[in-house]
Amino acid sequence: MILSAAIVDKDGEIYVARQYCEMPKSKVEALYLAFSRLITKGKQHTIIDTEEVRYIYQAINDFYCVLLTDKHSNILEDIKTLRLFVSAINEFTITGKGLINADDISINRFKLLFAFDEIVCMGARQIEDLTQLRTVMAMKSDEEKAYMESLTKKEREAKAKAAEKSKELDQQRRNEMLHQSDRSMSRPVPTGISSESKIREPIVEVEHKPSKPARVMSRGRALKLVPKN
Repeated sequence: MILSAAIVDKDGEIYVARQYCEMPKSKVEALYLAFSRLITKGKQHTIIDTEEVRYIYQAINDFYCVLLTDKHSNILEDIKTLRLFVSAINEFTITGKGLINADDISINRFKLLFAFDEIVCMGARQIEDLTQLRTVMAMKSDEEKAYMESLTKKEREAKAKAAEKSKELDQQRRNEMLHQSDRSMSRPVPTGISSESKIREPIVEVEHKPSKPARVMSRGRALKLVPKN
């Protein structure tokens, strides 16, 4: 059973890795770090057995493609799987032909991870050769492209709807402002004296009383006429 697959450098630093079983990340890192101490420079051993796991690996320039397997895994099948991993690494990096560097791995990291996922599932190899892997990856690429196009279309539609909604809100605000302006202009303009506060002349009520005959007063004494005898 394949436990993990990775691209590491001579110091055990992991550049790309996939786990195919439940294993803590710290445990995986420790196993690959231990691998860097077990390899011998100048020798092209492909298998290292330890008490815990088996390392099956192949050098690619300054890097190693490494498979971690359990002690009971089929070595011949695992070597075949390793070669397919190496072919995939060469296939899906920029330079190809095994002349990879750290930049190549970084740029193609997700493509390599997809390939790793297709080659092994649940600890067993699912792909027989590079031709089959290319076909599967091409289908994945088409699916991913269609998915990305769908996302882009949805984003454009969402932006268009948001812009239309914003336009409607702006128009609504302008209409409200115009309505308020019309109402304010239709009101009478206040002046110093409003039509309702015109100065009214005071109403004087005259009481009419019946007039009395005027007395005629003489200025002198009245003459009294005495009849003659």
